[in-house]
This record gives sequence, C-alpha cells and structure tokens, in this order.
Amino acid sequence: MNVPYGNFITRLEYKGFTVFTGSKKQVDVLAKELKEMGEEAAIKYLDNLLQKITLRDIGVSEVAVSKFLLGEYVSFEFVSRTSGYVSGYIIKVGNLLRCHIFYTTDRSGKALVTFMQYRTKVFNIAKSLNLTRAELGGSTVINNDVLKFIKNQQFDKKLMEVPEVLGGNPGEKMEVYFKEFEIK
Repeated sequence: MNVPYGNFITRLEYKGFTVFTGSKKQVDVLAKELKEMGEEAAIKYLDNLLQKITLRDIGVSEVAVSKFLLGEYVSFEFVSRTSGYVSGYIIKVGNLLRCHIFYTTDRSGKALVTFMQYRTKVFNIAKSLNLTRAELGGSTVINNDVLKFIKNQQFDKKLMEVPEVLGGNPGEKMEVYFKEFEIK
C-alpha cells in the first residue's frame, strides 16, 4: 500500500511495517515489480524483507541475519533513544524467539525507556517471523527502575548456559531474569 509520507516521499507498508521509503515513482516501480512476481513470490519477498528490517533494527549485522535465519545464535547491538548502548543475543528456537541483553550502559533514569524500546524491537522481530512466543531476558540488572519493573512484571530467574559462540565456556552458566510473552 502506498502511503503519503510528506515532502513527496512515499512509503510501502506491509503487515503494519514500513518496508520501503522513497519517491512516489520509486514506490510505484517496486509495487509494479511485486505485482509482476505473482502473489506467492511477492509475499515471500516482503516477508524476507520485513524479517531483515526488524533484525537490522535491533542491530543484528547484515552477515548475521542469514545465520540467524538458519537457527544460529547471533549477537545484536544498538544505541537506544536515550543514548544507552545495548548488546545481547537472539535465537529462534521452534516457535519461540529468545532474546537476552548481556550488556547495557544505560544506568540513567531513562533506562526503562531503553528496556521498553528493546521489548518493542523483539516483539516486532517475532511478529515478522510469525512466531507466537518471545522470551525477554537479561543477566545482571544495573538500574533500580528496570529491576522494579521486571519484578512487578513477574520475570523469573533461571540458570542458563552461555552459548560458546558468544564467548561462553562449555558448561558455563549464568543467572538471568526472563519472561516468556505470547505474541499476538
């Protein structure tokens, strides 16, 4: 669907996400190409594009996107709207998207905003993959506002093996907060 975006810029939306932004002519060219592909091929193309966009939005590298789609652990990193640096890992396990923060620099009163931004990014990835569940997690919580929030939201604690591909030693475990959410 072409949606006016301002200053003669138009965007192409798919499943509620902007998947392409450009001039009206550029969007029309893409829409024509999609139509020429046929419905099934166009849906597959747009699904793949949406998955790539949502994974890149949380900071999964271009190379790691394909590894993630093959079922591997991959790392992510992004700078939040409040300038907090966030890094962690993400993996798809069956119908579950597991995403955990390992490190963040946001100790400010705005850390909860960073956490909510992280949550939104994870839920968007899960939706783009048509998954029904997402697990949010993190290890040591350094911000009291976030700690209070996750306790109020009834996050649990568990011991989890640190993936070797992320620097863990075989059998190494760490305590993490986690909660599984249903994605609608």
